[in-house]
Amino acid sequence: MRIFGYEYAVREDVEINNRGLQGICDSDKHEIVLAVGMSKQQKISVIIHEMVEAVLDHLGIDELEHRWVMVMETVIHMILIVNGVDLSPLLKGLDE
Repeated sequence: MRIFGYEYAVREDVEINNRGLQGICDSDKHEIVLAVGMSKQQKISVIIHEMVEAVLDHLGIDELEHRWVMVMETVIHMILIVNGVDLSPLLKGLDE
């Protein structure tokens, strides 16, 4: 997926599970890494969350409390779902 003109890879890695996380965004490597074993809906939610993190990082916004990132993720996800946007392309290349 492209975020601010950068191609971000999305992949799964058990190391994320080992760290007790659901996902991480590495803006330097341009990748979003998800924990293994999540449902399709969980993966989409985490990808949206990490996309918000990537946008904030590219904008240089690092003082925002994490709870506001979670609020933005939830609102964006709800708006897309209510408006019938197909989010399955976010899972491209991942085992569903």
